[in-house]
Amino acid sequence: MAVGTPARRPRVIAATRGLAALTALVALLLGGKAQAAVAKYLCAGDRPLSATMTPRDATIDFDGQRWQLRRVRDSGEARFVNAALGLSLTLLRSKAEWQRRDEPPLLCKLQQAALQTESLQAQRAASAPSER
Repeated sequence: MAVGTPARRPRVIAATRGLAALTALVALLLGGKAQAAVAKYLCAGDRPLSATMTPRDATIDFDGQRWQLRRVRDSGEARFVNAALGLSLTLLRSKAEWQRRDEPPLLCKLQQAALQTESLQAQRAASAPSER
């Protein structure tokens, strides 16, 4: 079957989106710049989680609360923790696992549309003519 046939397109599109999300995360975590990036996830039960991350820490907004977590070394994953509060966020590709002390882990999925919308808004703002 040829690459451009309809049966292969969804698989190619899904792979491209996953690669784009992974590339953005790697650039964020390895970039060395302290610029923050926002990633929005949809967790089980349609509960939104927003993570504003720099290479060293993350601010998590979830269930109307905000937490600060520090990045820790972990093999193959980006992991942020707040040991005092028993919180952790583990990122792997387009998935996230949010863990609060004494609760089961909550699985979340990266929302591609949110990343694309924010990127488009930033591009439009940068290219808009300034009024003088």
